[in-house]
Amino acid sequence: AILLGTIVQVFDPKFFTICPECGRKPQQKDNLFICPQHNAIMPEWSYVLNLFLDDGTSNIRAVFFRDQVEELLNKGKEEILKYKDNPEQFSDIKNELLGNIVKLEGRAVKNKFFDRLEFIVNALDLNPDPEEEIKRLEK
Repeated sequence: AILLGTIVQVFDPKFFTICPECGRKPQQKDNLFICPQHNAIMPEWSYVLNLFLDDGTSNIRAVFFRDQVEELLNKGKEEILKYKDNPEQFSDIKNELLGNIVKLEGRAVKNKFFDRLEFIVNALDLNPDPEEEIKRLEK
């Protein structure tokens, strides 16, 4: 599915540990991180970013995971990880994103935990071409 809309709200990124081999979330037992596939591991940090997109009909929560967060913010992993310990520095980024029109590709899913519809982003276009979008909508 494709969504075209305006960013109307941006949340702080959330950080979590993953297995460096498979990207799955490890369980923490005492001081060890246990991957279900790779046993004891030294975890890496990953991140997720949520924002609300207004597509002209309503707002939907769009969920960006690691690669898409980096593309959205035009920042590398090291730069983004700085916000983990200094979340207040992210407010300028939020303000820069607000009001931008973006085109998102992904899929809508029902988040059962929060009982809401969310759009999981697989690809994004930060500068959608208005002429292309008109042609796409005419089809």
